[in-house]
Amino acid sequence: MGAEVAKTCELLVIGDEVLSGKVADENAAYLIPRLRALGVRLLAVHLLPDVEEELAFFVARARARADF
Repeated sequence: MGAEVAKTCELLVIGDEVLSGKVADENAAYLIPRLRALGVRLLAVHLLPDVEEELAFFVARARARADF
């Protein structure tokens, strides 16, 4: 049997309020250790504005690069 390949993911944190510093991102800190415990390799965390074109670009990119 071959070596098991780790599943991968990218996190997209979305919101102008996070980028402006009005709200702290707690999602990444919460999810990263849980993903690791599940054996999921995190490829990137992206902080994105509320701009539809940018969201579409990063969603498409993440889907192409990661399993989740």
